[in-house]
Amino acid sequence: MSRTPAPSRPTALRYSNAAAAIIARLIHYRSRVEQSSLARRVLSRRLLVLVVALTVGWQVTSQLNAAQRAQHSWGNSTAVIMAARSLKAGELIDSASVRIEQIPTRFLPDGALVELPLNSRVRVAVSEGEILLAGRVSAVGAGALSATLTTETQAVTLSLGEAPAPVQVGDIVDVISVSTASTRLEYSSLQGDEIETERVATAAQVIQVTQGQATLAVRREQVDALVRAASTVPISLVILS
Repeated sequence: MSRTPAPSRPTALRYSNAAAAIIARLIHYRSRVEQSSLARRVLSRRLLVLVVALTVGWQVTSQLNAAQRAQHSWGNSTAVIMAARSLKAGELIDSASVRIEQIPTRFLPDGALVELPLNSRVRVAVSEGEILLAGRVSAVGAGALSATLTTETQAVTLSLGEAPAPVQVGDIVDVISVSTASTRLEYSSLQGDEIETERVATAAQVIQVTQGQATLAVRREQVDALVRAASTVPISLVILS
């Protein structure tokens, strides 16, 4: 069971002075109380008002003291940038999409933004109420696609034919190239053991899909092999679970 915190010393002194004033008033009105029923009623009302005032004052002071102790226990606070709503990867950051909130400095995550990054975009999807981190925000002036890339990835657009691309933004795919001993042979006439496959890119993320094309975020060391394969032999996308 919680206990009501004791008031500070100045507050206790004020209550002591108030109590002394009440006693003085009681002595002053004692003779009048003995002489008149009207005086008794007046004194009763005044005593009731004083008691109520003292009780309310004590409660308010106790609550203020408790709030101050709680604030001191949390320590200093810092203003951080927080998402005001859910943001999609590549979405522009502006004053309408974020807000400033005060949080205890001791709980400040590494890389938390303390200034509004105007003309920048989020690299990944951000949930409402999430603190923006420097590592999840693009450089100033980045486009919607380049904002989703990291220092380890580059964007490559692949042609997938006339049919709608069988992938969606956010899918993780491997890219497989299909080759034969002679590129002049018809694929339809080849046996299975005459066809060679190679995974020229792995764990690439689909960042844009248009009619017959897909743009992937591919690791830098796999870009050259992927572009070379896409320009010479058929390729296929394998969607990973």
